Amino acid sequence: FIFSLLSAQSNEYQKGYIVTVSGDTISGYIKDEIRTKIAERVLFKTSADVTEQSFRADELASLFYEPHFYFESVRVDTKHGKAIRMLRKLAEGAIALYQFFEEEYTDYIFIKSDGERLQITRRDSMARLGVYQDQKYTGQLRHFFKECPNIALSQGHIAYSESAMIFLVKKYDDCSFIQEGITLLNKKRKIRVKFGLSGGLNRHK
Repeated sequence: FIFSLLSAQSNEYQKGYIVTVSGDTISGYIKDEIRTKIAERVLFKTSADVTEQSFRADELASLFYEPHFYFESVRVDTKHGKAIRMLRKLAEGAIALYQFFEEEYTDYIFIKSDGERLQITRRDSMARLGVYQDQKYTGQLRHFFKECPNIALSQGHIAYSESAMIFLVKKYDDCSFIQEGITLLNKKRKIRVKFGLSGGLNRHK
């Protein structure tokens, strides 16, 4: 199931922008690739007819490309240890929610406004009697959301899906004393920027 999701990208350049670590925003086109590739490096053009540039995850602060793909550079746990990767950002508010693709797996990262964070993963495996379904993430989530009784004390199954994780962040925001409100970043929108001509960089703060 994960493989079909990762393989569904267009592999074409889409309108968007990158934000460098120095704070410059550069409009152009970003290659819509398999998420495992974007996590480590981003292919970018300032216009459709120029040679692409390659940026490592630690060279960018964030990026966006149409119709609804936001990414930010975040330090995460990988199979090789801690590293900076470009993660798709799904929501922000009292908690920021990110999605991280590594090989055939999908991790979710939650970061509270005070800096507390949780990275969950699900690693199902084959067992003698069939498929072993890894459910450790459910206990991790209930502990992380302990300030919110509606989540911490719930007994129902928590699905391991993008929509279920967004729902948890919404519930936390509803019961959080911070009451920041939540912004969903997986909604379609068009960017409104002017693109550079003849390959020139159009930088703006």
